[in-house]
Amino acid sequence: MREWWSKIRVALGGRSGLAEELREELNAHLELEIQENVARGMSFEEARQVARRHFGNVTAVRERAQDVWTLGRLEILLKDLAYAGRMLVKNPGFTAVAVATLALGIGANSAIFTMVNAVLLKPLPYHGADRLMWGTGRTPSGFSGAAVSPPDFRDYREQNRTFEHLAAFFALGTEPQSWTLNGQAHQLKGAMVTADFFEVLGYAPVLGRSFTDADEQTRSPQVAMLSYHLWQQMFGGNTTVPGVTARLDGNPVTVVGVMPASLDFPKGVDFWYPAPMQAPGLQRRTGHMLLALGRLRPGVTQSQAQTDLDAIALNLGRQFPKTDEGWGVHLRVMQDVIVGDSSDVLLVLLGAVGLVLLIACVNIANLLLARYGVRQREISIRIALGAGRFRILSQFLAENLLLALVAGGLALPLAYWGIELVRSFGPESLPRLEEVRLDGQALAFTAGISALTAVLFGLAPAWLATSAASARVLREDMRTGTAHRRHAFGGALVVAETALSICLLIGATLLVKSLYHTFHTSPGFRTENIVSTELMLPRTADATHRGRLVEQMTDAVLALPGVEAAGAISEMPLHHELNDTPFDIIEQPPRSPQDRCDEDFRRVTPGYFTTMQIPLLSGRLLDDRDRPSSQPCVVVDEPFIHRYFSNEDAIGKHLRIGNSVEGIEIVGIVGGVRHHTLRTAPRPTMYLPFSQGQSDKLHLVVRASTAPGALSDAIRRIVSAEDPDVALSGFETMDGVIAQSVSSALFLTLSLGLFAALALVLAMAGVYGVFSYVVMQQTRDIGVRMALGARPRQMLGQILGRGARLAGIGVVLGLSGAFFLMKVVATQLYEVEPRDPVTFAFATTLLMACAVVACVMPACRAMKVDPIVAIRYE
Repeated sequence: MREWWSKIRVALGGRSGLAEELREELNAHLELEIQENVARGMSFEEARQVARRHFGNVTAVRERAQDVWTLGRLEILLKDLAYAGRMLVKNPGFTAVAVATLALGIGANSAIFTMVNAVLLKPLPYHGADRLMWGTGRTPSGFSGAAVSPPDFRDYREQNRTFEHLAAFFALGTEPQSWTLNGQAHQLKGAMVTADFFEVLGYAPVLGRSFTDADEQTRSPQVAMLSYHLWQQMFGGNTTVPGVTARLDGNPVTVVGVMPASLDFPKGVDFWYPAPMQAPGLQRRTGHMLLALGRLRPGVTQSQAQTDLDAIALNLGRQFPKTDEGWGVHLRVMQDVIVGDSSDVLLVLLGAVGLVLLIACVNIANLLLARYGVRQREISIRIALGAGRFRILSQFLAENLLLALVAGGLALPLAYWGIELVRSFGPESLPRLEEVRLDGQALAFTAGISALTAVLFGLAPAWLATSAASARVLREDMRTGTAHRRHAFGGALVVAETALSICLLIGATLLVKSLYHTFHTSPGFRTENIVSTELMLPRTADATHRGRLVEQMTDAVLALPGVEAAGAISEMPLHHELNDTPFDIIEQPPRSPQDRCDEDFRRVTPGYFTTMQIPLLSGRLLDDRDRPSSQPCVVVDEPFIHRYFSNEDAIGKHLRIGNSVEGIEIVGIVGGVRHHTLRTAPRPTMYLPFSQGQSDKLHLVVRASTAPGALSDAIRRIVSAEDPDVALSGFETMDGVIAQSVSSALFLTLSLGLFAALALVLAMAGVYGVFSYVVMQQTRDIGVRMALGARPRQMLGQILGRGARLAGIGVVLGLSGAFFLMKVVATQLYEVEPRDPVTFAFATTLLMACAVVACVMPACRAMKVDPIVAIRYE
């Protein structure tokens, strides 16, 4: 028998603990088999020899041992889960608090993880997305955010050896354009693309054909491709739509196909049309207007493609030194460009909810610590009856897993609601928002994080509880080092909660201050009572006709009741509309063509500055004197003067802008305007008269003494009466534009503020729970000390002092961590230092005050203890 038993130990890999558990089970099986053999007619000795030979086989022993162990473990697990369920139902208060705490932490983490996974981790919804590259123009000065000229792009497309397909699209993405069908004008978003644009993205039309190289060889667009949603909305899904003719900006175009519903690039596009490469405006190598999009050949790396394009750029610089020397193309992975700055926002939120979950788990550890303290007699009785420590730990682990399972189930609807809330009210700047949804990966993450929290943060209190249990508890002697160890562990949890909470509180406060400074930043114009709409002018009209049309519309709008001023501008502030051009100062000629300056410019009508109330600093504003036949003039802003005329008077100086030969006189200086974002300083800008240049689109801006929204119908009637081919966009107020421009910062601030508030509430609940438990455990000591003459005020001071000390230690640790962690949010701050001392002081004061308040209630309850009752109770 000894030989047989040694084989079992060998079969189980030397796991003596497991072997001891299986010994009795296998002995019982051995005896049962002997009895069965005897029943078959064998003698007892023969039956025992057969059974021993059966169990003497090492493989059989291993299989039988594992079967017995597996079935035994499964049965024990089911019994543990059933017992755990009864215990949770028996204590509904503890169960409700624990489940709610964990569900909030897990739900928030699941929601943010789902967003991070959809936006940052999942590949783009294009075939072979890992091979998609994004190309921007690189200027001689090294700036890599410019565009590429159409002639240069054609050379890159024809000469490269590393791209399977290389396409381009208009740098401004989707721009509103006038689309006239059956005599009715609509303003739709169109994208100008090159012929193999769809091949780069890996898409084929669901109806009709795609673009061909021949479609590019025109002077104006001849064909168009519809998006799926426009096909459904405007044509009702009619399959005969290929061949339908419409007018695009006054030019006839034929619909040749429809793209799938899943294609939404550039974002919000209604239709695509091929770039007319023969158009005069697309023949200039200085006309940088395209962004490149390419699909690498299999096996080609980004660095190899960059080297390939750099060699082509060097060759173009030699062939066309006046226009191409020093220029090039900078490649980036397309997914990195699409994600952009949103990765910083999402990672900050992911870190924030991670801290919230940690605080929730620390709270659970606090609750379990108190709960195991109450169950100390139960644990000690089970140990006295022979239960091993690991057996009791497995029981507690089953309870924690069941608790986490229930919390994880409740967290899923919370995560779903959180995601829907973000999809409904999240900022438009957050990319791929329509792809965010709960999926299998989110469910796996929720299940995994639930199990992890149950194991990690339930194990320490359970281990402490089992190490504390002994026969002494049965004798009700609680004055041992065990209670002190539990109190020390609870104090450590208070310190951890406080440290984590103050990090979140500081981050949220910094973002609130940053948002406050953003909202109180002057954009350079007045926003009150201004409404704007975008006009798409007919491209077939000549400049004189367009100028007269805009003048007549503006005069008619000015005649409306309540209108104080009206004007128009080609690129509206805070609309992400870019327009820059090279220029030089005639009185300061450049040393070479590469030394020409490049700044923003806008086309405006005479009433624009008055409508927006942009201050005039010197000279005059543009007015009715500035006609096509009059002397060309320009108004520049204050940043332009600081950069180019800091030590001299700019009025009367002349600029040579773009390809113009004659000088354009500076006649006025106005205040700087934040055209790009409220957090971006005003850039040098030139304002040219609309009457002296070309622009196919204008933003009409109107200032009214009454509610500006009431003017929309009247303005539509005026524009339609002047020219039915002019399409209008929706109307928007400048206050709404300002709000939209800071929506991303507002979203981050509100989200982090919500998480910080949740963390503070959880942390204070944890502090309250710990001190309630401490007071309950020290009831006898408090009663004895009060019976010996201690004053309630002294006892209150001691308890509050202990709470303040623990919170103070947590604050010191939290401030130390925040000192380094706040670098993470530095990129999201505006006019606020990440280590702002006022913010750190405010967070410290608030947290300490809340911690003291959380200690007051259990401390006051302790003061009401009757010493006689307390001693008798103990």
